[in-house]
Amino acid sequence: VMIDSIEFENLWVKHGFVDYILTVKLKNRAISNRVYIDRHASKLKDYDLIMAHGPDANYLGYVVNKQYGTPFTTSWHGSDINVMPEVNKKTKSLFKDIMEAATLNLFVSKRLLETSHSITTSAKKEVLYTGPAEGFKKQGVEQINQTKADNEAVNKRIIGFIGNLVPIKNIQSLPIIFKNITDYDSSIQFWIIGDG
Repeated sequence: VMIDSIEFENLWVKHGFVDYILTVKLKNRAISNRVYIDRHASKLKDYDLIMAHGPDANYLGYVVNKQYGTPFTTSWHGSDINVMPEVNKKTKSLFKDIMEAATLNLFVSKRLLETSHSITTSAKKEVLYTGPAEGFKKQGVEQINQTKADNEAVNKRIIGFIGNLVPIKNIQSLPIIFKNITDYDSSIQFWIIGDG
């Protein structure tokens, strides 16, 4: 795929049934299908820098660094620091190795960076807050009004939650928050967008 004169090649990581059992059910593997990822390290041997994004990619950057000396940066977003390292000692140990080998580890919040100290304090770490993509465009008034009309929310103010619907996001607190706010102001409607 070519975008702005840059060639992109997707590397789809295969998740088989055995991998699912080991990773999800038995929580016995830190990175999905490491053997498959290892086989693709040579594709990146001539790169000057790898900027990895997420656990599988962070692991790939680590493997390329170990095999070819290529510097790499990692990106950590939440459950990869808050949850995955606590699943088993192998995961925590692997993430420690990845962080300490990385040229730089980037975290989406200061709190996440601080939490990562339970894994290692020897790695180079910085905060890089995420934000809307360049393609994000604020909707015009007409389009907002049409969306509200389509969703029976005319004359309502909308409060949205967008994120994974998982316990670590504390989503179980949303119903009481919503109730307390609507008791105060009935013109508010809540929209929830997420998976989980």
